[in-house]
Amino acid sequence: MNLAKLVQLTGHIRSNVQPDINIQQIDILFRIGHQEGITQPELMEQTGLMTGSVSRHLAKLGRFRNHKTGEMVGLGLVIQSPDPENRKRLAAYLTPKGRETIKEILALFQGVQK
Repeated sequence: MNLAKLVQLTGHIRSNVQPDINIQQIDILFRIGHQEGITQPELMEQTGLMTGSVSRHLAKLGRFRNHKTGEMVGLGLVIQSPDPENRKRLAAYLTPKGRETIKEILALFQGVQK
């Protein structure tokens, strides 16, 4: 896929699937879909992003309470729970909405490739 097609696909995703998602969050979402239960250190290693960046992207992809307003914010595509192998770490999983979002993105990707 060339750069123009990638830009087109990102625009379609933001227009048709999820307007508040960026390319790094799409990358992380697909990595979680590919490896359910992936941890933040594993995401850092795979993406080359730093701890703070991965944390912010996971927070945005998930749901959390805004400390100023008390409102629940975030995309609701990912949940994090303690890693069964090491309870000090969190593992990331797709929510049903996250699985559906990936399906929608893949359908758009197939359309853009044609």
